[in-house]
Amino acid sequence: MPKAPTFVSFALAVAAGCTVTPTAPPRAAPAAIHLMVEPDAGGDAVVALILGARRSLTMEMYLLTDGASIDALVDRKRAGVDVRVALEPHPFGADGANQDAFERLAAAGVAVSWTSPRFALTHAKVFVVDGATLVVQTLNLTRAGLATNREYVVVDEDARDVAAAAALVTGDLAGAPPTAPAASRLVASPTTARGAL
Repeated sequence: MPKAPTFVSFALAVAAGCTVTPTAPPRAAPAAIHLMVEPDAGGDAVVALILGARRSLTMEMYLLTDGASIDALVDRKRAGVDVRVALEPHPFGADGANQDAFERLAAAGVAVSWTSPRFALTHAKVFVVDGATLVVQTLNLTRAGLATNREYVVVDEDARDVAAAAALVTGDLAGAPPTAPAASRLVASPTTARGAL
């Protein structure tokens, strides 16, 4: 019997074509990829991506403890945006750290759930805005992640990458078996990471 996957994680395999910007990325032509470097870009740049949602926001987050990030998700829900969030229930060394965020989001009417027990850890830090923008982060939405750590945020508007990530996150929210992202640069464990890397 195959060994159970250790965790689920996301990455983008992009070797060229990135622009590094110290602030929030400008709106660019479709299929653009932007790299934000933290803490240089500032935590507000990531929160602004959340606040930019007009129709939908689907998120998988390993750690969500930053008040401004939680407030931004609640704000989007109150503005009529379809907000769905999956949180890791047992972050390594920080068990229960997401409980407050879970309760605040649930109280605001956000469709919040715990990530699937199929994975020992759902280590993903990813969200899809309006079905058109994919945000893949090394950082957790924590004070350290947004303000003090060296972290990276990739903002991707390539329709294939967005669709692949949206399918994976939606599948995870529904408890569906993991599928490999088709025709995209998205690399996800446990499905495609080992071979791709």
